[in-house]
Amino acid sequence: MYGDLGLQVNHYFRSPAGTGFLDVISHRTSIIYDYKFGKAIMSNAQFMKYSNNFPGYAIEIIRPF
Repeated sequence: MYGDLGLQVNHYFRSPAGTGFLDVISHRTSIIYDYKFGKAIMSNAQFMKYSNNFPGYAIEIIRPF
């Protein structure tokens, strides 16, 4: 694919609801992509932090081989 796909990697965010880094975010499609390796899981606290900071965005877990 060529051109600007609207993806941002290592996106830092800071707000009263929390701070952190997103692996990949697409503002165009309103999706947050979170990479998990091995047996790692997304905690409820992490899920709530993303949901509170980016309302309406879907969160997709990516498990690369």
